[in-house]
Amino acid sequence: VLFRAVALVGAAIGVYLIVISESATTLIFTIGATATLIGHRFLWEAAAAVKHLRLLASLGAAVLALLAVLIVFGLYQFDAAGALLDSLGKDRTLTGRTYLWEQARAIMEQHPWTGLGAEGFWRAEIGEANAITRFFHYDYFTKFSFHNSYLEVGVALGYPGMYAAIFVAGWALFQAARNWLGDQSTLN
Repeated sequence: VLFRAVALVGAAIGVYLIVISESATTLIFTIGATATLIGHRFLWEAAAAVKHLRLLASLGAAVLALLAVLIVFGLYQFDAAGALLDSLGKDRTLTGRTYLWEQARAIMEQHPWTGLGAEGFWRAEIGEANAITRFFHYDYFTKFSFHNSYLEVGVALGYPGMYAAIFVAGWALFQAARNWLGDQSTLN
């Protein structure tokens, strides 16, 4: 009972913070995650009572999703990325992030094996870093980032470090999926 009360208070605070942040992306992901948890609790767990219903539901959902993708992208030539960005009020450069990512890739090409070291790029004495912050009209020198964890690690540690970070993240996702498939119960 105490855990549920604390969780309810935490959820209320979380919803408040999401609303005042005015981030449409965060709000959409929160609604999607909440719907997924509710669907899991009331549909997926209940489907376990009927033999093979989960498999049938999964295959049916996969077929419907595949048909929808084929119709929308194949027949209508729909630009999903553009439509999503437009609906969220974002520009096509993801508010300049694509420029940052191009710069990160160029730096990684210059130092592919070792990178520049931890905190080796975003320093006041690095000219490229200052050029990027001036491009975004920030004061000299403002702490900044590439807004992509993998590219940030790649600039700091080179391609080996970036691929190691991708491996660790993939391993964590794999373990989470394996644990969930082993025990699909939610906290009651």
